[in-house]
Amino acid sequence: MFKRVLFVCMGNICRSPAAEAILQHARPELKVSSAGLDAFVGELVDEEIENILNKHEIPVRHFARQLDTGMVRRADLIIVMEKFQEDAILEEHPEARGKVVLLGKWNEDEEIEDPYMRSQHTYSKAYKKIKHNIDIWCEKVFI
Repeated sequence: MFKRVLFVCMGNICRSPAAEAILQHARPELKVSSAGLDAFVGELVDEEIENILNKHEIPVRHFARQLDTGMVRRADLIIVMEKFQEDAILEEHPEARGKVVLLGKWNEDEEIEDPYMRSQHTYSKAYKKIKHNIDIWCEKVFI
């Protein structure tokens, strides 16, 4: 069973912190965290995604972190938003093979595009995709 789940995106201010908050809210018994491949280290979660999470009563308190070797080692499962992120992690951390997977794995390998600095509609669409895919993970894996 997976107990330590790490979500990864690029800046660690939109998608991965949203996924972290959603899964932590749904499955509080898990240790859920997030990081970025090119993180805006120390930055708060993006205001647009924070507003969407708050609207759905999902608490979020987050400061962006850069992915590092320790995080990769500690995680039982590393979930990424886009396929290229999986490739980038495995190139840098080949020992992570077998525990890096796309969030949309159970949904025809759906990728979640980065909404950063785009329209409110794009943020909302990203949230809905993240939430939907986490719901699928909760039904199939995080039971």
